[in-house]
Amino acid sequence: MARSGEKAMSLFKNSALRTASFLSLSSAFLLLAAPLLLLAALPPFARDAVIHHLAIPKLWLAHGGMVEIPWEHHSYFPMNVDLLYMACLWAGSDIAAHYVHLGFALAVCGLLFAHLAPRRGRETALLGALFFLAVPAVLRCAASAYVDLGVTFFTTASLLAFLRFRKDGYQNILWLLASAVLMGLAAGSKHNALIVWCFLNLAMGVLVVRETRSPARAVGYMALFLTVSLLVVSPWFIRNALWTGNPIFPMFDSFFNPGAHGPSGEGGPGVGFFRKRGLMYGEPWWYTVLIPVRMFFSGRDDSDQFFDGVLCPTLLLLAPLAFLSRDDKTERGFFSVFSLFFIGIPLLMGMPRVRYIFPVLPALAILAAEGVKNLFARAGEEKRLPALALQALAVCASVHIVVTGGLYLAGQFEKIKPIPYLSGRESRDAFLSRHLANHAAVRYINSHSQKDAKVLLLFDRGRAYYLDREYVYEPSYGMRTTDELVAASKTRGGLAEYLRKRGITHLLVRLDLMDKYLTDNFTAAEADLFRGRLSEELHPAFFETGHAVYEANPLARPGAGGAAPVL
Repeated sequence: MARSGEKAMSLFKNSALRTASFLSLSSAFLLLAAPLLLLAALPPFARDAVIHHLAIPKLWLAHGGMVEIPWEHHSYFPMNVDLLYMACLWAGSDIAAHYVHLGFALAVCGLLFAHLAPRRGRETALLGALFFLAVPAVLRCAASAYVDLGVTFFTTASLLAFLRFRKDGYQNILWLLASAVLMGLAAGSKHNALIVWCFLNLAMGVLVVRETRSPARAVGYMALFLTVSLLVVSPWFIRNALWTGNPIFPMFDSFFNPGAHGPSGEGGPGVGFFRKRGLMYGEPWWYTVLIPVRMFFSGRDDSDQFFDGVLCPTLLLLAPLAFLSRDDKTERGFFSVFSLFFIGIPLLMGMPRVRYIFPVLPALAILAAEGVKNLFARAGEEKRLPALALQALAVCASVHIVVTGGLYLAGQFEKIKPIPYLSGRESRDAFLSRHLANHAAVRYINSHSQKDAKVLLLFDRGRAYYLDREYVYEPSYGMRTTDELVAASKTRGGLAEYLRKRGITHLLVRLDLMDKYLTDNFTAAEADLFRGRLSEELHPAFFETGHAVYEANPLARPGAGGAAPVL
């Protein structure tokens, strides 16, 4: 009786502990998710959202359908997720696009929970979902109209669907078809999904041959997966092939269009990438090679040198602990090899940005959550002191990941200051003026120009989503065009004539970058002549927050933007 009572008490304690753990993890998840719902209610101001993720769908709606935009290379990217944003804009709500992207983030969490719960229990499943959501870069992107979490959802769902196909003994072909369709949707959302596509096709062949001893079966499954995925993504490939001659433009364009790049092409991507990092940041080659690891330890927001994003190193450190358990190491090996493969390939292709490796984060979250569970399981096999140490390590590591995410989210609130807008004390224009330096200039053009005006953006990186007039810019953000403008200004009337031939009625200029470009690339006499021609042949109508608006129409009335800018 005493032993039965002790056993019952032990079961009760374990059950109570699991319930308390689940409630604690659920509360932590909600504490991270709830602020995201508030941040998603803000007007769009994230860099890539106002440059192309929302701007291009807006242009397509203005033209009544998908049209080629030769001066915007982002318009040639696959845009499955952006099409959802176009539907939001058509319905009249750009803020809804934020909730679409946030929905993808939460859907990834749901996939992780559904994958882990039947295998490791609901506490471990919730921990895996929490580990993914708590990554600072995920929190930053979740409430913005980006596409990276959409790609992450499709790639993760495709990988997990294949693992379900494997778990069923490669018998239920519907799971293979689902995996293929999802991979096609991923590849139709962003080019980095092509890396996952390549990996999964290769891994499928290896696993099927090893576990069924049938090479013919493996080839058949790989062919079916490749064909179905290709059919799903083919509309984007066909469009780009017709418009550019390159189905995956702008990637590998020197291969598809060698004549456009001179006789030598672009050169090796690896060599160029290492040389570029050395010239720009003084990095030796061996330090550049460590970028896949450095991304987890030294990432910073808004820094190209430091990968434009923040990850959590603890996630990477916990992942190997998943192998403390002996059951089904094949699945853990699958996630590990995928992680190494995916993180390494962008480095070789010269794309070291945190957002580009988002598809690997769910795999790491799964491994990290299993690693924490293994620490607790190993603690049950040890004596009291080692057991307490292992449990403390598991708890501290988990808390560190969640607290890192929470502190980062608090920092975002401090940086963005959303409460004045959300409470109604601040207007939409006032909020945008705080976060977009060119918004006052854009607002001036919208209210002081004809409907048929055409704006040339110089050195403003294409942040033109809120511009309600036709506009153009170039991938170099104005350098090539400025060269042409300076050349035209050498002849009296040449500057105005150059703009007239291109149909340009307004210039929107970021002054500090133009001034630096003029100083670095032209003589003082050439720069002064160009500045003089701007004031003589155009009307300096607006100057505020470091941006200027010049009107090419000589009859334009002076604007109310302050004194004429001095470049």
